[in-house]
Amino acid sequence: MSLVSTIGRGDGSGVSTPRRVVIRDESAWRALWIEHAGATSVAPDIDFDARMVAAVFGGDRPTPGYSIEIIDAREHGEAMEIVVRESRPPSGMIAAQVVVTPFHIVSLPRFDGATSFTA
Repeated sequence: MSLVSTIGRGDGSGVSTPRRVVIRDESAWRALWIEHAGATSVAPDIDFDARMVAAVFGGDRPTPGYSIEIIDAREHGEAMEIVVRESRPPSGMIAAQVVVTPFHIVSLPRFDGATSFTA
């Protein structure tokens, strides 16, 4: 069973620069959600006593077909590794010239040790 539970995934984030982040408190979560979804959007409730949030943002991309996904989280003693997969559109694919901003936001069991992201 996966530790990772998707909160949101798509290609339309307000976060336009590549970023990977782990959040363990309500105020940081609300701030990230506003940056991601806008000031009028309400952030999903997270029980930060039991859970934390990991988010990856691919930044501005020139066409549809780019994606980013958290595919796993693994504890290694006192550290956690969050595994990320990024995809590009196939070479030669014809696509509209529309800027997309791929993202994946997940919750997972709270872990207070060091965390890192890896491909």
